[in-house]
Amino acid sequence: MNIYGQRNLMLFAWHNVPMPYLLVHLPATIWNGLVWGFKEGVLIYRLEGTCRGVAVILKQLFERRPVRPNTYLEFRRLKKNGPAQVGTASG
Repeated sequence: MNIYGQRNLMLFAWHNVPMPYLLVHLPATIWNGLVWGFKEGVLIYRLEGTCRGVAVILKQLFERRPVRPNTYLEFRRLKKNGPAQVGTASG
């Protein structure tokens, strides 16, 4: 779970996060996963997942199909604040 969890978080970012947000999102994902792995005593598995993630990203370098920036920003808002009622102003 720790190997593939880390790898999959990286691949999610690679394939879905638009530029320029990817430049912050992907390094933060890697860092947070490694810090979590250190705290939980599974750092070696998170490091392996990071290496595997980088390897897949390099193989799929030209296969990115990120979402539109407004879609990504809405995803981040929902992740941070939770759902909102339809028809309410979000801000």
